[in-house]
Amino acid sequence: MKTVTQDFTPCVPGAFDGGLSRTAYYDGMVLAADDLLREQKYWRIKRKLTNRALGNGIVWGLGLDWDPKLARFTVCPGYGLSCCGDDLIVECPEFVTERQLIDPCSEAFRSLVSKGLDPCCDDRRPDAPVEAALLLEYVECPEDPRRVYEDPCAQAPKGCRYGAVRETVRLTLIPPPHKPDCGPIPGFLKTLAEVRAELEKTGVAMPDPMATPADPSTEVSLTAIGADGATTEGDSSKLKVKQGESIKLGAGTAANPARLRVGITPPPGYFCAKATFKGVDAPVVDSLMGWSGEIDLTAAGANDRTAILDFLPFIGGGTSYHVLYSFTPGAANGAPELTIAATEVETRDAPEDCASLLRKGILCSGDAIGTLRTLALATLYGWVAGALAPATCRGSIQPGEAPAEPDPMRVSLAWTICWMAWKSLFGIDMDDARARGLQACLRRLFADWCDGFHYKGPHCCENAHGIILGSVQVSPKGKILCFDEWAYRRHVLTGPLLTHWGSQFGLAPLDVVAGRFASWICCVAGVRLPERATDQSTTNGVAMPVGAAMLSVGQQLPEGAVVNGMTIGARREVGAADFMQNMARAFSQDKAAEGATEAMVIASKQLDMALVVPVASRQVASVEAQNGVDTELAAVKAAMPAMARQPMVDYVARLADELPLTALKPATDSPLFAPMVAALSRAEINSIGELVAAGPEAAVAKARADLVDLPAFADPPSVDRAMALVYDRATKTLASAGKVIADEAKARTPDEAFTRAELPDVASKVQHALKPMLKQGQPASLAMLRTVAAKAVTSAPG
Repeated sequence: MKTVTQDFTPCVPGAFDGGLSRTAYYDGMVLAADDLLREQKYWRIKRKLTNRALGNGIVWGLGLDWDPKLARFTVCPGYGLSCCGDDLIVECPEFVTERQLIDPCSEAFRSLVSKGLDPCCDDRRPDAPVEAALLLEYVECPEDPRRVYEDPCAQAPKGCRYGAVRETVRLTLIPPPHKPDCGPIPGFLKTLAEVRAELEKTGVAMPDPMATPADPSTEVSLTAIGADGATTEGDSSKLKVKQGESIKLGAGTAANPARLRVGITPPPGYFCAKATFKGVDAPVVDSLMGWSGEIDLTAAGANDRTAILDFLPFIGGGTSYHVLYSFTPGAANGAPELTIAATEVETRDAPEDCASLLRKGILCSGDAIGTLRTLALATLYGWVAGALAPATCRGSIQPGEAPAEPDPMRVSLAWTICWMAWKSLFGIDMDDARARGLQACLRRLFADWCDGFHYKGPHCCENAHGIILGSVQVSPKGKILCFDEWAYRRHVLTGPLLTHWGSQFGLAPLDVVAGRFASWICCVAGVRLPERATDQSTTNGVAMPVGAAMLSVGQQLPEGAVVNGMTIGARREVGAADFMQNMARAFSQDKAAEGATEAMVIASKQLDMALVVPVASRQVASVEAQNGVDTELAAVKAAMPAMARQPMVDYVARLADELPLTALKPATDSPLFAPMVAALSRAEINSIGELVAAGPEAAVAKARADLVDLPAFADPPSVDRAMALVYDRATKTLASAGKVIADEAKARTPDEAFTRAELPDVASKVQHALKPMLKQGQPASLAMLRTVAAKAVTSAPG
């Protein structure tokens, strides 16, 4: 008989060891238990690998409810995936009592309590509660016991074995998991803090430019109040929330004021929660954002005036301040002043509230500010360092060829940028030889990032093979004191889950949004591109609706032109950036009301476009006034930086719109000035802006008929002389205010440009400054107007 042999050597050269093995069935094969177990193992591992790729956490359901009256948990039905890829299934609601979950006498519970108590904490108590996580753990329960007949000739079975294994779960307590891996940034920040501490030991002062001040500052202001109720704005300054800190504030130019009004604004991020006063009249807390009160200078007890204020942080826990302020009135050079001192300061830890849960934000590390600064520094470093080296493995360097040295000028520029980044973000001077080692730490950060991008797969935390459904505070006697369902809870981010979460905030499903966006794209794809009109000489312009306005391209739209039934009453030329800003504003507004008969044009020569905005007659007059102010300030604008010109014109135009003609003070005592102002008022020319918008010729024509009967105007040229006096005083008033802005803009350094943001709430500031004076019929002097303009600039934030 011929013997059949077969070579069982590996048939795939270079094949690795390991891997999954499945049973290869064939006819006549004798099956043993190991063959069937191998087949089960193959498919179970395949399923686990797929599950591990999806993630670890809750897929759906698995809500956990705590009933303190019954002292039991209710685990709701659901499905989850463990860190090992096991399926965690709860088919029906399950109830777990406190006694079932916790055995105070067990070794496991005593170990849990001992781990929860911090041995480094000096004030820890034996009865202090500890935190524990609620783990839904994967377990296997053997069942279906059967007799074993291994020998077919045996008369009796050789015992019993389980014939099935049921995969299920149980609820148990484990120590809280470690913090999630936050990458190499926390390590970089720790090294940075150690180096900073070493530098400070050697006498190198490197303050952190973004560190929160230990003693935050309150904003303090002073106003003088006369016996007639007139107010004069005084000084304002910052006073630290620090015991012994004091400042002196002057009350302005008011002579012999009867009272002083002092205002205190909390530090940024704080609010005034409580206030008590002594010797202070009319205390008022405005929307919890500050306190103001009046001190009667004529009353006794000048040295016994105090206010006690409590400052609490807006969001979450932190440090709160209990401050006793004392107020001591005085005088310097005949002018009143007030000394304000933080006599007593007590710091307290504000209790945690619900808002404190949001303080960590979306960043993994607890130091959110440090993380953002590190990312900004790494971005700059990666840009400048990457510009000095050629790309590897891209054919730029031949084998055996050394890379070319970078240009010295590029190296110097790169070092300068890195030096500025370190200085501005962390306050570290890299010119110091002892600090230059931090550059190596920064390179190491990039190396750790490079290695960290290799995802090594999920791993189980402390042999906890399951998913966490929340946390509890447990007393050493085994009593559950507090339950938080969302602590340490993780989810598998599937499409249905993201859709469900988005629907809670009114967001449409992502696939629905994508479908709508695709419909819009396909709709646009079928529309013919618009063409420019060939006939642009028509007087009646054609415009396309854009929100509350209409957009016209390439058309001349002068004053008097008619567009969609509206007559253009004013026209303003702006730059491309301002034009786009106005168009975005028009998009965000509702459509213009029907029946509008007037409009103004905002045009841009660079874009060859115009925006037709329906307006009221008052708005047209305001635009005309701005155009007039622009013309009058031509000489001032010529000497100003380019970016400061338009903000200056806007400011002065708003100032002109707020100032009535009655506020003008003549240069000399002329009997012609006041009658001309009164005549202009009767002709509905009430403000400086309206006078400049009309122009002197048109204004005098309206006022002339009202003046000819007055004796002072018997001479016809006297009317023109009166108009010249009023108009000259109006334009000089505007030029005076504009010069303050020009001087401030020219005084800025090249890296501190003057912008529109330097002039906040100008109109309200002007009204506030002019109201008491105009109420008493006093005219506004040029010196006072310069002061108003200067305050509008210097009070700008930052």
